[in-house]
Amino acid sequence: MIKPSPLKPGDSIALVAPARAVRPEELQGFKQWAAHYQWKVLESPHLHGQENQFSGSHEQRAADLHWAAQHPEVKAVMSARGGYGCLPLLPLLQPELFTNNPKWWCGYSDLTTLHLWLNKLGLASLHSPMATRGLWENQAPTDDGVALARALQGEGIEIELVPGQPFEGELTGGNLSLVYASLGTPEQPDTKEKVLFLEDLDEYLYHMDRMGQSLQRAGLFNEPAAVLFGSLMDMNDNSVPFGRSAQQIMRDLLEDKSFAKQFDFPVGHSIPNKTIALGLRCTFDGRIFRQET
Repeated sequence: MIKPSPLKPGDSIALVAPARAVRPEELQGFKQWAAHYQWKVLESPHLHGQENQFSGSHEQRAADLHWAAQHPEVKAVMSARGGYGCLPLLPLLQPELFTNNPKWWCGYSDLTTLHLWLNKLGLASLHSPMATRGLWENQAPTDDGVALARALQGEGIEIELVPGQPFEGELTGGNLSLVYASLGTPEQPDTKEKVLFLEDLDEYLYHMDRMGQSLQRAGLFNEPAAVLFGSLMDMNDNSVPFGRSAQQIMRDLLEDKSFAKQFDFPVGHSIPNKTIALGLRCTFDGRIFRQET
């Protein structure tokens, strides 16, 4: 797996919007965060476009990813926000533009689709906060903003967790709905002897069960080194209750599995939303989760 180079003061971060449209005022905190670390921000050509809910047509959004991938000054690429939009871009993307110019691609939620695609190309990427949320507050970087900066600077990742069963392996996964959407496609992750990370937001409980059962049937829970569950929040139920929480659904699904299982991993749609490196090896000694970046 290719690990992009660390960022130094004076380097540039490209700002793209591969999914939903974004307003200029939503990006001010990100720009202050970048300035704090002496990084330049370069806006993609269609950053403030709009076509229905998207920040531009599929072709325009794919062109912005190509622009960022090829830009000689860009060392990292930050997604403005998620929503929905990355999946239709995959057939339009030219893999060699990304592999010939390794750089850190950052984001979460809908960006899971892009992370899975990049990791299949052999490129590590950062599951991290995005430009519109979680990096800057009260005129200073948030804890999550500091963690992302440290990862980009090559200082590694360290997250203290509740005590649990130790594990190690390459990290893969992301948003459960997007991992589920990858089943049967070239982006479906290979989880054998790897650490599978999953998180989700605003799903019906029966759908959480359906997605979990589908991952099970597709073999993603057969031989992983471990499964990490990040935030599973703001779930919905029907008038006739499903009867179990999202976390309990996942516990029941994996109760007979001997591999390590960790819940409440502080990554996902909640705060905190720590940065982790997909495609890179991670270790957990029973207390601290670590990765080198």
